[in-house]
Amino acid sequence: MYVVLDTEFVWERSYYAYLGLVQVAVSPGFPRTLLPYKPPCLMKFRNESIDRNDYMLLDPLKCSPKALGSVIADGSIIKVLHDAVQDLQHLYRWSGALPANIFDTRIGAGFVGMSSTISLKNLLLETQGIDLPKAETRSNWMKRPLSEEQLEYSVHDVIYLGRAMEIIIDKARKLDTYSWMMEEMEDLNDPDKYIEDDVADAWKNLRLPQRTLANPQHLAQLRELAMWRERLARAKNLPRGWIVADKVLISSVIEPATDFKTFTNRELPKAFADEFFSILNSIGRNVEAYNFETYKSPTPEQRRKSKLMMAEATEYAKKIHLDPAIVASRADYTAYCKNPDDPDNPFAKGWRKDVFSDVLNKHI
Repeated sequence: MYVVLDTEFVWERSYYAYLGLVQVAVSPGFPRTLLPYKPPCLMKFRNESIDRNDYMLLDPLKCSPKALGSVIADGSIIKVLHDAVQDLQHLYRWSGALPANIFDTRIGAGFVGMSSTISLKNLLLETQGIDLPKAETRSNWMKRPLSEEQLEYSVHDVIYLGRAMEIIIDKARKLDTYSWMMEEMEDLNDPDKYIEDDVADAWKNLRLPQRTLANPQHLAQLRELAMWRERLARAKNLPRGWIVADKVLISSVIEPATDFKTFTNRELPKAFADEFFSILNSIGRNVEAYNFETYKSPTPEQRRKSKLMMAEATEYAKKIHLDPAIVASRADYTAYCKNPDDPDNPFAKGWRKDVFSDVLNKHI
């Protein structure tokens, strides 16, 4: 049995999203006693063309997450979502339940000849010929009451997705990609995807120029500044960029600024400037303590080999009905060329190793 899940939220002026609605659809025969929700936490709308037994609209502002949290954590129940991780992060923060047994239809699409970045609208159109109504992209999901248009839009996000999963699974079995697909879904059971990252790793989310990645002192300064910003953003529930912009973090370690006048108030608000410069100026005296593995650019020969490797793997992926984008990124190919023995490389384990090792290793 399965439960389809989706969420609507507001995430514009805060570090954490505000959860405004949780949509649920269930498989035939699902025991409704597992989700004993009633009004006012259960929302309804007047469209009689949709069977009310097919869905539930939960108001997270009014109901306890306990029952849904138990279902989310129950490994015997499949949870079906499209582009699952972000929704599950919000649900984890609301319910405290770590997800188990997840099927992401976006990922699944990549194993049956479709794009692994396909939108929900295009997935339903391709699998069932269903054209979803226009999205409520500007909706305020925290406002009450929600409009009939908002509620109807939200229902359509879940009532067809269970069937989409069944179609994808059936097709994957016929194409002989089912075992690879289900192995990929196992990765969604990893608690680290939903629990907040360690603030010490916040610098890894920055897009850094290679000259910074190759400089231990720059990395040490960025680590401390990004860690300070992350702690502050979480504590004040403000977007990271409202504390200090990414480009300020990066430019400050490459070409150190002396005071806040170097930046606009939007880039570095005065309220945070003194602490920012205090941290910046105190870092780097003992770079060895950070033990960073600095970035080493690939050699011209490694670049040449990685291009050949990626081109051949891409063609092979298409031949066996895989979206090349779900196989690996360009950076993964380059990293494999530099160090094929790296156990953390996607090609070093699982179905990617089994399917693509012969294709890749001829270029090593």
